[in-house]
Amino acid sequence: MAAKSKGTMVGTKPSPDSGSIPWLPLKVARHAGEGKLQKAEYVTRTDTKDGVAPSSGCDASHQGEQSRVPYSAIYRFYGK
Repeated sequence: MAAKSKGTMVGTKPSPDSGSIPWLPLKVARHAGEGKLQKAEYVTRTDTKDGVAPSSGCDASHQGEQSRVPYSAIYRFYGK
């Protein structure tokens, strides 16, 4: 199995591109599997483009529905 990591958000910074999801620093909380991500201690998400949830459709009449919102970002992984 490829390495997977789960992180905890340690801050947030609004994207300079309005209408895009925020930039995030994440501290890795745990790893699963094996591979290069096993050595990561922090992950950052920057240079985001789009990804903000739709402004409509988040009410009781839409419960259980899914909406896919495309976005792009740069993820950087940091270790010792």
